Amino acid sequence: MKAIISKILIFNDAGDKREVTLNSGLNIITGDSKTGKSAILEIVDYCLFSSRSTIPKGVVENFAYLYVLVLKVSEKYLIIARPSSSTENSSKCYLRVATNESSIENLTIELFSETELRPLKEVQSD
Repeated sequence: MKAIISKILIFNDAGDKREVTLNSGLNIITGDSKTGKSAILEIVDYCLFSSRSTIPKGVVENFAYLYVLVLKVSEKYLIIARPSSSTENSSKCYLRVATNESSIENLTIELFSETELRPLKEVQSD
């Protein structure tokens, strides 16, 4: 099974978002120091059920309320979202499956109010 990272999103508690969209193939992320490049890998790790957050403290962590990872697997999209480690729900996550690309084009935080927040171990076994 091949999984491709399509998007990484961060929402604040007001619903504002920061988004990185990735293309199939090689993506090169560049930028000045302290702009969040390293945080991208840590966000992926955290969303993929890491037992703790290693996202660097600073601007990204201060902004974040919810981290979202969108993976393309075959012809479906897995949307995994995990509350920031600063919240009481950091040991839980959201999991949704989207069947087409148009359903992931403009993700909003409201999507997760329609989704059950579940324990990590439960979601991992799905």
